[in-house]
Amino acid sequence: MKLFIEQDDGYREPEIHIKCGLIDADLQHIIDEIQTLMFSLPVSRDGAVSKLSLE
Repeated sequence: MKLFIEQDDGYREPEIHIKCGLIDADLQHIIDEIQTLMFSLPVSRDGAVSKLSLE
């Protein structure tokens, strides 16, 4: 697996592009984590951190 990061002040928001032949379990896990981070906020309560859905 390769990871390329291109930083430029001209970008208004981050974009993530995934190019693959097959989505295996490891790649699906990465996709799921990215999607969770895009639509949730980390919150802390009584020392425990969890993700709160923006919905």
